[in-house]
Amino acid sequence: MTNFSKVWQCLFAWNVPPASTKELASTQVVVTHAVDCEQDWSAGPGNTILADMARNMARWRSGGRGDTLPIVPQHEVLAADETLPHFGIAGLGEGGYLRDHPATTDVVCRDQAEVCYEHEWRRVLVVTFPDHMWRACATYRKLGLIPVPAPMPSHKTARYYSRNARRWYMRRRWTFRMYERLARLYFLWKGHI
Repeated sequence: MTNFSKVWQCLFAWNVPPASTKELASTQVVVTHAVDCEQDWSAGPGNTILADMARNMARWRSGGRGDTLPIVPQHEVLAADETLPHFGIAGLGEGGYLRDHPATTDVVCRDQAEVCYEHEWRRVLVVTFPDHMWRACATYRKLGLIPVPAPMPSHKTARYYSRNARRWYMRRRWTFRMYERLARLYFLWKGHI
C-alpha cells in the first residue's frame, strides 16, 4: 500500500463493514474500546451500548452452549456494567489503578494484546463505536492480531456521544471525526497503524 493510499484511508475510511457470520464464529475473545465517560465520571450512554454489545456478542458466539467468549473491556465499558464477565481490564494505569485521564487507543490495544498473547488468542472480536472501528482494527493488525469487526448499531439508531462527555471532542460526532482524522494521521506517523 502506498503512503498516499494510507493517508487517504486515514482521512476518509469511515465505513468498516461488520464481519460475516463465519468470521464472527471464528473469534476467540471480545475486546472493547470505550466512548468517553461523563463529566461526573459516570459511564455515559455510549459505554452502556458497548457493554451490552460485548455481552451479546460473547453470548451469541457461544452458540447457546452456555459458555461465552472471554471479554477484555476498556475500564470505562466495565463501569457501564460491572456485572460484565471480563478477563482482564484494559486502559488502567500503573499498578492497576484508574488513570486521571482516559487511556489512548494504543495503550488499550497493547493492554488487550498482552492478554491475548498470554492465552494464545489471535482472532479478536472488536466492539467499539463505528467512527472508531477503523483505527482500532488497524492498531490490532499492527500488533499481530486479527481484528474482526462486530456488527455495531449505527449512529442513526444509537447514541454514542454525549454533550456531558469529559473531553470536548467526544460531545458531538462531527468534532470526534475531526479529532479521529488527526489521531489516525498521528498513529500512522508513529507507526501504530
